[in-house]
Amino acid sequence: MNLPTRFAHGVATNPWTLLISTIGSILGLGVLINDRFFVPTPTTEPIALFLLVTVIYVAVSGAALRILDDNRKLREVANNFREINSIYRDRLFSAFHGENPVKERAKLIDIEKITLTSVCQRISQIYSKLTGRNCVVTVKLLTKENDNVFVTTYARSENDSERDKASPKRFEVNTGQNTAFDEALMPNTTGHISHFYSGDLRKHKHYNNQRPSWDKCYQSTIVVPIRCLGVEGKSTREDIGFLCIDTKSRNRLNNSHHVVMMAALADQMYNFMSLMRGKYTVSVEGVDAK
Repeated sequence: MNLPTRFAHGVATNPWTLLISTIGSILGLGVLINDRFFVPTPTTEPIALFLLVTVIYVAVSGAALRILDDNRKLREVANNFREINSIYRDRLFSAFHGENPVKERAKLIDIEKITLTSVCQRISQIYSKLTGRNCVVTVKLLTKENDNVFVTTYARSENDSERDKASPKRFEVNTGQNTAFDEALMPNTTGHISHFYSGDLRKHKHYNNQRPSWDKCYQSTIVVPIRCLGVEGKSTREDIGFLCIDTKSRNRLNNSHHVVMMAALADQMYNFMSLMRGKYTVSVEGVDAK
């Protein structure tokens, strides 16, 4: 698409262009109805007809505006998805390519944490664009202590977040104290994505959260597990943690494609973390690796 075509496309698909065109069309329609049907009588039929047509026209135009806006946002976030893939690729390349791959566990964990923080920042940018509100993204890790399971914050899109200064530092799982983690961890037997979603946590019945004054941190959230439930022939289940997103605004996150995108990002995160932690082993025989 050359510059003149790109400019024309931008003007034609701009929501303001559609809005101005809609207003002009409504005014023109009003003039037409007035000229054709209006007579100096007490009847209100022409006015009622005009109002009815106006309402329908505005509704259709409003839907068109929303579709245009959604398409614009999706185009904007495409670059963020490319950046996420590039971050994973570059970190894996620098860690494992060549004859001297990084083997020290401490260094690999540092690389992993730095990488996930960068990815969380890109995911935050994606959802902030989609919702029009500031969103915070967090990676939580599952840990076991005797027969108890906890989650702790591992990476976050916010630097020096106020949340990290408060107690507790870890949250119980499968005890009923943290509804979001309990629900997200449960396998979904219907073929749908395991997750927790609430567009308005204030109205969510039986919602529990160990974080004090949690409602000052977020009002809406999506939580998906970072895990693999196993595949045919290898049914071992492994849960690493959770990928979470939240915002202080209500009813901005949705329970449809927003959840699907989070689940896809969590699956990608699982593969990266498994590679960094040595859980995936690749042995090549009879092939020139170069």
